[in-house]
Amino acid sequence: MGSYPLDHSINNLRKAFLDTLDAGITIPPVPQLRLFTDMYLEPLAEMGYLEPIGRGKYRPIDLRGEPQINIEEVDWFLSIAGEMNFDLSKVRFPITGPFTLASRVEIKEGGIFNSLVADKKNLFEFFVPYVAKISREINSKGFGYIFIDEPVVDLLIGRRILFDYTEEDIVESYEKVFSNVRAKRGTHICGKLSPKLANLLMKLPLKYLSHEFYNSRSNLERFSREKLEEGGKIISPGIVSAQSLRVESKDEVRRFLKAIIERFGEERVDLVSGDCGFGGLKSAGPEAYESAIRKLRVIVEVVRSI
Repeated sequence: MGSYPLDHSINNLRKAFLDTLDAGITIPPVPQLRLFTDMYLEPLAEMGYLEPIGRGKYRPIDLRGEPQINIEEVDWFLSIAGEMNFDLSKVRFPITGPFTLASRVEIKEGGIFNSLVADKKNLFEFFVPYVAKISREINSKGFGYIFIDEPVVDLLIGRRILFDYTEEDIVESYEKVFSNVRAKRGTHICGKLSPKLANLLMKLPLKYLSHEFYNSRSNLERFSREKLEEGGKIISPGIVSAQSLRVESKDEVRRFLKAIIERFGEERVDLVSGDCGFGGLKSAGPEAYESAIRKLRVIVEVVRSI
C-alpha cells in the first residue's frame, strides 16, 4: 500500500521504489517512510496550524485560512521519477484522508473521542479542503492513480455511524476530495468492514476498493459480484499479511487469490496488493524490509501464474 520498514530519507525512498519495481509491481505506490498521518500533519504544524504533542498526535492552534501544500515526498519522488524518465501515469499516490488526519488532532487526551474527527464543522471546513487541495495538486503532476487511505472510517461506521455523521457526509467528503481529479481513484480501508460500511462503499465516487482480506477473511462476505457490478467497483484485494514477517508460500497465496476471483469475477479484481503497508513491521528488526520485498515478489508471481 506504500509504507515500508525503512528510515525516512530520499535515498531510502529511491531504494524502496526501485526494489518495488524490481519485484515486478506494475502500479507501484509512492513509498511512505514516515507515519502516513505525519506526512500531511507535520507541514501544518510548521505553518502554525497545529502543535505536535508527541506519538504522532497534534493539538489545534488556529485552523482558519487555507494551508499551503508542502509535502517533501512529492518533490523527492518527482526528482527520482525524472531521473528515471518514469511514467507517472503508472504510479499510485496514497493520500491520507480527512477523517484519519482529523483523528490525530486532539483537543485533549482521550483518543478519537476527543479528536477533531468528532467535530464535523472543522472536518468539512479545514481537513476536507486541505486533502482536496493535495489531491488536485497530485493530479496536476500527472500521477495516474490516487488512493485515499481512510482506516478511521472503519471505526466510525459499525452498526451506526459515530459523531452524528451520515452516509451522505462520508460520500460528500470523497466527492469534494476527488473534485476535478482525472486520475483513476480508489480508497484503502483496512480492518474488518461492517456490512453498513461495505454497502456505503458502493456509493463512493471511485473505482477501486482496497481492503484487507488475508488477515480479515470476513471481508470476503461483505461484497458480492452483483453489488460490485451494480456499483461499478473493482476489488483490490490484500492477499498477504502486513502483520507478520512470515513470507507466505506461493501455493497458499495462489489458492487464496483464486478463491477471491471465483467469488467476485476476474473482471472485478485488479491492483492486487498486501493487506496494508509494511511499515508496521519495522519494529521487528532489519529483516523486516527483506520480508516485505519477498512478499511483493510472491504476489507478482502468483498474479502472473493466474
